[in-house]
Amino acid sequence: MEIDKQISKKLINKYLSDISKNFHPKYIEDLLIQYKGNIDKMINKIYKKSVFADSTKFFKEYNNSFAKLYKDPFYKLNNNISKLYYYNVEYSYRRINEQLFDNYQLYIQGLMEMYKDKVFYPDANFTMRLTYGNIKGYCPRDAVCYNYYSTLSGIIEKLHENVYDYKVPDKLIQLYKFKDYGLYGIDSIMPVCFIATNHTSGGNSGSPVFNANGHLIGLNFDRCWEGTMSDYEFDPEMCRNIALDMRYVLFIIDKYADAGYLINEMEVLY
Repeated sequence: MEIDKQISKKLINKYLSDISKNFHPKYIEDLLIQYKGNIDKMINKIYKKSVFADSTKFFKEYNNSFAKLYKDPFYKLNNNISKLYYYNVEYSYRRINEQLFDNYQLYIQGLMEMYKDKVFYPDANFTMRLTYGNIKGYCPRDAVCYNYYSTLSGIIEKLHENVYDYKVPDKLIQLYKFKDYGLYGIDSIMPVCFIATNHTSGGNSGSPVFNANGHLIGLNFDRCWEGTMSDYEFDPEMCRNIALDMRYVLFIIDKYADAGYLINEMEVLY
């Protein structure tokens, strides 16, 4: 709560100082007059009054009367900023983007005519994109190195009942405990993810990852933290895409979900 409050104060300060007054919602201007320009005091009061700062109060108000939420200071703040953005910014922004999109292909065609010897890199948002790489770990900092794969052991190590992202179903825990990995594990290890040097971008999540023989070995879904700058500059020593290992996919389908009949419908090479 306190961190969120401090962030809100910083953001409102930046919004009012960096954005033209033409884009200041009247609601914020009225609040500033009410609190004599004291943004800290204004935000503190909003947090104190708003049901969105207290889940108990929120559900109480929501269950009693949804109409009351329309009068909530947080709701009014968000609603005023959103409406101003939609009518004064987003509409024009979409119209300009439509014009850019219509001319994009013509622009690229012109560049390719001008620079006939240049190899143009595929755009992941507009064209079918294929990238080549190698499965490989990396060392982003002194004495810090990451292996090229992760395992089910790591999932179990992070297990935390009170953190949603780290809850682990009982059945998966039991499969790990007895190392019941079927045909998909390697000895007592169950691979989960792997990293590679493929240059991926936003929009590539869910893309298939093939090996040199054309076999599906994974599903791309993320980039390593140190490599998120690859949209602007690709560093082969640092940039890694993250893929879900197909062995783990098959393990979950077969051993965890008891849906082995789906495996029987596939052509799986072990």
